Amino acid sequence: MNREPQPETESRRPPRLATGGESPQGPRIKVGRRVADIEHDGKHTELEVFTMTLDGETIHLLPLRNWGQLDVYKWRVRGKLPATPAGIEIAPDHVKITGQIVLANDPDGCSKLEKLLNDWLALEQANLDLARRKTQAKQAAPTAAAAPPAQEQPMRFHVEVDKRGQVHVQCAQGKEVLAQIGLNTPGFNSLVNQGLMRKPHALKVGALHDWVELDGAFFSFEKGNNDSLKLEQALNQSYAPLESLGKGKEVVVFANAASPTGFDIQFPVSIGGVVDNRRRPLNEQTLDLLQDATRCGLLHKALVIKLAPPSLIFKLRTPDGGERYLERGPASTVRVFDDDGVETRIDLSQPVNYLRRSAAELTAVFNHPAINQHGTLSKGTSAPAGVSLPSPLPAAMNHPIAVPPATPTPTEPAPSLPQGPAKSPGPLTQTPPPVLVPPPKPGPSGVDGASATAAPHAPEPGEPEANVEDGHVKAAEGGLKLAPRPAETRKPLPNLWLEPLLTQEPAGHEWLTFLVYGKMAEWFGNSNESQFGVSPCWAIALSETEDASDPGFKGIFLTAKGGLGFINQGHLARFQNGVVFLGTPEAALEGIDVRLLAAGLDAEGGVIFVVAQGYRAKFGVPEPAVKGELERLKQYGVAVMSVREALENRVPIEVAWTVPRLQADPEDPQVVESTRPANAELAPAMAVP
Repeated sequence: MNREPQPETESRRPPRLATGGESPQGPRIKVGRRVADIEHDGKHTELEVFTMTLDGETIHLLPLRNWGQLDVYKWRVRGKLPATPAGIEIAPDHVKITGQIVLANDPDGCSKLEKLLNDWLALEQANLDLARRKTQAKQAAPTAAAAPPAQEQPMRFHVEVDKRGQVHVQCAQGKEVLAQIGLNTPGFNSLVNQGLMRKPHALKVGALHDWVELDGAFFSFEKGNNDSLKLEQALNQSYAPLESLGKGKEVVVFANAASPTGFDIQFPVSIGGVVDNRRRPLNEQTLDLLQDATRCGLLHKALVIKLAPPSLIFKLRTPDGGERYLERGPASTVRVFDDDGVETRIDLSQPVNYLRRSAAELTAVFNHPAINQHGTLSKGTSAPAGVSLPSPLPAAMNHPIAVPPATPTPTEPAPSLPQGPAKSPGPLTQTPPPVLVPPPKPGPSGVDGASATAAPHAPEPGEPEANVEDGHVKAAEGGLKLAPRPAETRKPLPNLWLEPLLTQEPAGHEWLTFLVYGKMAEWFGNSNESQFGVSPCWAIALSETEDASDPGFKGIFLTAKGGLGFINQGHLARFQNGVVFLGTPEAALEGIDVRLLAAGLDAEGGVIFVVAQGYRAKFGVPEPAVKGELERLKQYGVAVMSVREALENRVPIEVAWTVPRLQADPEDPQVVESTRPANAELAPAMAVP
């Protein structure tokens, strides 16, 4: 917290470049100094810090804070700043901006920092003004002799050398520049990942970026050489995409590291009777627009797309108002072939982890006939000679319950989920082998006898019975009638692979919570210091709000006393030394002697806490009240389960973390991180002991 600030010392105002409609009379950002009371490790320290003032609003540049924590007035969101200050880094003894360091004890620190900030602001505004003028020039161009739409024109490469001798490779379609790179390996890889360039078999680039070798062909720009025309001709003849960008498809995905998901998406939308076809960040708002049947109308009306980082989930609405996954089979399998003819299969009946996919693969996903009702099997899905592709879905697919038959097909193995940045020394990780149980012998009726008659293990008092699915599809009244499926065993349980992990005796609570939180922070990669109530904590933000004390915060937190929990809009599940709190901070159910065994993430992006058996009877309230609170927390993205409930859960658990009591070095326990094996669903449904 800050004490009453001392009078601010205004800095000298350096001259500033005028940009756009800004007045050249002085800087918009003013920098001063104030004495603030900094709390760290429970101690208060007075420290002189820099301040930024913009339009009468002042923020304190407190050390060890990121911009999301400093920007209390939301200048970036309100448009007062065009972007986050480049490379801002605040330490107790200095402030770093745009690669320049200003020392806190520098007498001229205010004027130096003010100049750096306003120079950065002028550059950002100049870039925005330039982009705005280009857009206005395009809109003002006469339409009588307009060229054909960009998506109907072939994509071309253009190579040029600027005055400083640097080589630029442009990828354009019509008059629109889709991408521009320098003569470097990351640039060419970016074009390949976006589907803008066919992948060369061999690529070499000079250390000074003055030559490139593509599949043995050498192009030199060193010592006065200029092979720009030669390189341009080679790129257009041998490395241009097989089809023009956007031709034959309605949705195009681009790689963009600045987007929350790492991708942009482009599709036509009708706004006020005018078609708007521009790139947008691939986020929840854009997906809602894509699913708007009135303004967009590209997707099947029954289709629902959900963004549960790091996955995209595709479901179909059911006549009773619910949702279900797409049926597994050829009609819901995307087959993508690269330039070498190597095939990749993507199963749309399972969550699609977009972090493992390229822009070209996601483009094929969004244009697959199971997703896009106007989709065609064009770029990326055209098979080499002799390889057949699945036929498009029948017209009946537009009906909410008309689904293709569930014919199993082999799909690509699911690789392990991406890991966060490694820390030294790194914890031991292992993936236990899946629990494979041989199927029982067929019974007299032709059905697996054991599966048809065996009942799940009797639940403990206060715990729900296991879900049982009859394996039949119900037809809508008055709708398309579907033949019932033949009698079959229950669907396999996807989480039996976790049994060896969850049956181990865990380490003590503090070892478990601190170490598990560390692994979760590595997984998400965005842990920050924050405040939970009156206690300091560390927090992993799972939404745009990074402050754990904000009512809209969603994420995982760890208090200084070892309390591990999840909170979303005030609804939480928190574990503290054998006590669990479920509900809200003001009104929470309190369960005594509830041991936390493990934490994990499921395929829908939810957080899972696994506890010891019989936990529902330890709250001192009727079981329906506990059940209702648990169901409510599931709607907010967190589930508390016993071992049996976790193993019988129908939603796949993708990764789990625990700290076993038995360790190679008891003084230095390590986390065991386990990810779901590709063949985890081979285990048949059975009673879990």
